[in-house]
Amino acid sequence: MDMSQEAEMLAVVPEGATEEPLIEESVWGAVQTLRRRGLKKKEIGRQLDLDIKTVRKWLRPKWEAQR
Repeated sequence: MDMSQEAEMLAVVPEGATEEPLIEESVWGAVQTLRRRGLKKKEIGRQLDLDIKTVRKWLRPKWEAQR
């Protein structure tokens, strides 16, 4: 790929937008949906090609401070 093609591709992405958080959000949503359907953590990891530790982390309830 030459420099002109690379510059064209980069110009399409909006300024300041990052792709990674968007991808993580969609995968996080898929993990939550599969869990609600009754799949086990291992099965979710296999289907989405994720490590079991990542699945566990994303299924963990959000920590809130106790009063």
